[in-house]
Amino acid sequence: MAVDPKEYATALGVYFVTPSRNTYCGLSRLISGCQSKRAPVPKGANCVNPTFPVSQLAKGFYIEEDGPIVPSCFNQGVFVASDEQKVLPYGSKITAAGFTCTSSRERVSCTRNSDGHGFDLSTERASQW
Repeated sequence: MAVDPKEYATALGVYFVTPSRNTYCGLSRLISGCQSKRAPVPKGANCVNPTFPVSQLAKGFYIEEDGPIVPSCFNQGVFVASDEQKVLPYGSKITAAGFTCTSSRERVSCTRNSDGHGFDLSTERASQW
């Protein structure tokens, strides 16, 4: 079921969180992606941080404009717009800023509409294609 991205719009872009509140995502023209404290470290991510151990970092992916999908670890809530971030229900999808993301009980999947590349993020896996 597609949702209206206007209902998820903030001053920064379109932001949502999964019903479990494990995964936070943001879609904007400058940067899009998702992060989760409970996800595994994505292959290729540089998670060396002098201040925080890996267990305290959120893991996920980001994309700047039309650049590559970058696996990453985050020491801050890059895709957390507010404490009241709107929930994207399981079985729903949202399209904004050139991406379509789908929320399911198993994962969040986001795909760049222009080339079909994307990523899956869950508590059990972090993969990209």
